[in-house]
Amino acid sequence: MTEPTIPTSNPYPTLGQAWILFLIYVGLNIGAGAIAIPFQNWAPALGFFLAYVVGMGATYYLARRMAPLGAGPIVHSFQAGNLVVYPILLVLTWTSLLFITPIIELYPPPEWFEEIFEGLMGDSQFWSFMTLVVAAPIFEELLFRGIILDGFLKRYSVWKSILWSSFFFGLFHLNPWQFVTAMILGSFIGWVYHRTRSLLPCMAIHAFANGTSFLMGQTMDEEQMDMTLLETVGGIGPLLLALVVGAVIFWMGIRILDRLLPAAPPMNVIEAPVETGDDTTIS
Repeated sequence: MTEPTIPTSNPYPTLGQAWILFLIYVGLNIGAGAIAIPFQNWAPALGFFLAYVVGMGATYYLARRMAPLGAGPIVHSFQAGNLVVYPILLVLTWTSLLFITPIIELYPPPEWFEEIFEGLMGDSQFWSFMTLVVAAPIFEELLFRGIILDGFLKRYSVWKSILWSSFFFGLFHLNPWQFVTAMILGSFIGWVYHRTRSLLPCMAIHAFANGTSFLMGQTMDEEQMDMTLLETVGGIGPLLLALVVGAVIFWMGIRILDRLLPAAPPMNVIEAPVETGDDTTIS
């Protein structure tokens, strides 16, 4: 599943260039939001889908165009690799969500935020599914793992690269309530990308996570959605037991993946101070 890497003299992006990409993303998505306005009264989910695809697509396009001379080609791998890995990734994704949920419940999103999100999604299951489970895993993995993390791994140490790319992944969601979820899950996805250099398993994890949230939203009633994990499992004892069992499952899953996935390829790492992005050029 691992692709050989091409040494470059000027790996892209730097941390400074990643911050520039964030600002570009904010501007493009504010602009793309105008696409959704005509759809608000009759097809809000379709409007949100179109705005998302245009905003993220434009961000990804500019991210590729911003690569300076000497950065080397941006090439993505979509190798499936060992298919046994994917059920394990599914289980580990669910286990990650088990640990993330209590953290989110410490600072739940306010009602106004949930109402805005529900308004954007509308009542179309199809277009909501297309946005959350299809478009988001594709575009976000192309950008965050395919460009940002891939470039970081050529410039910085492995865990510095994974944590910084996960930080940007959380930051790009533009709200504090999804930041923690995205950063924790992004760290897991980042490790998988480090080991495989393939975007397909990363997209699968992302789709598993978003698909789980989507399915819960479609099958649970409002009372069930309002229950905390503590209330759902029936008390602190069952919750602690679930977390312990989840930790054991996650540890075992990582050990198995460590054996199944190929060794990470050697990288031409250039540890450099944080740059301001002044050398960024758009060709």
